[in-house]
Amino acid sequence: MMDAGINIFKNVIKRSFSFAGRIDRHQYWVFLLLMLIVMAVCAWFTVRIPHLPLWQAFGLFMLLPYVSATIKRLHDVKKSGLWFLSIFVPVFGWIYLFILTIENGSESANQYGHPENWSDQ
Repeated sequence: MMDAGINIFKNVIKRSFSFAGRIDRHQYWVFLLLMLIVMAVCAWFTVRIPHLPLWQAFGLFMLLPYVSATIKRLHDVKKSGLWFLSIFVPVFGWIYLFILTIENGSESANQYGHPENWSDQ
């Protein structure tokens, strides 16, 4: 199980320069959970070594993979990646984006491509 999660994490990072394709709900949330765990560990080290901005550097590094994965998640629920811009609407935009990311994706191909398995590539 942990190997599959690490593979998902690595594959999302490898594909972060592409905004095409889809990522299913399970894989998206595994990626997000692992990203937050690593960020928490980095924050823990930053608190103990104040002049080491580890969590800020990791957060900046993960910005593009996060945006890319979220856009691919939106594609899985048949929404344009432009819906990611809803985060700029205070409170409601984040809530709407969260709702979209927890919806079931389409099981078959849609206008954004076929479902992909990110855990074993």
